[in-house]
Amino acid sequence: MSIGKNHGFTLLEILIVVGILVTLAALAIPYYQDYLSESKNSTMRTNLHTLRKTLMEYHADLGTYPASLTYLITPETSTKRAYLLNVPTDPEPDAPADWGFTPYTVNGSSSYFLAPKYDGL
Repeated sequence: MSIGKNHGFTLLEILIVVGILVTLAALAIPYYQDYLSESKNSTMRTNLHTLRKTLMEYHADLGTYPASLTYLITPETSTKRAYLLNVPTDPEPDAPADWGFTPYTVNGSSSYFLAPKYDGL
């Protein structure tokens, strides 16, 4: 019985392939993380734009801004309508459920401050 030539990979060949894969992964991971970050930022900007548009519509109808964003979903009284089905959320997984929303009035003119509550810290 004759023993034929071995048809497997050598340790050196396997190490070279693993080295190439590790190098490719090291190059690709930062791009993927940037993509995820930009995706979350884009979603947050869209959500902020939606809230801004809805707040302006609320102000146009009622002449004031709501005391809370929940009033955009559940009207303060039965005569007012709901402006949103739900308040958009901050896409960051560790973010609080609500936004930093502060209505205020200066010299008879009402306005608001709206920002995501998550600062990444």
